[in-house]
Amino acid sequence: MKIRQGYVSNSSSSSFIIMKKDLTREQIISIFNHSSIAEKLMEQRTKINLEYFEDSWWINETDLTIEGNTYG
Repeated sequence: MKIRQGYVSNSSSSSFIIMKKDLTREQIISIFNHSSIAEKLMEQRTKINLEYFEDSWWINETDLTIEGNTYG
């Protein structure tokens, strides 16, 4: 939960829970490798090398779910 005290600019958050039964093994692997996949896609589109790529996602796997959240 986000508690706002005063003015917050450009603040955002997101979270998800996905049932593993609804995902393929390849999709689960892609979720955990999201940073490297995103970096490669950005390099392909911008044709530049990214020296610094910040990953603010937290990803967790349980027996039944893949859970994630981020904030900014």
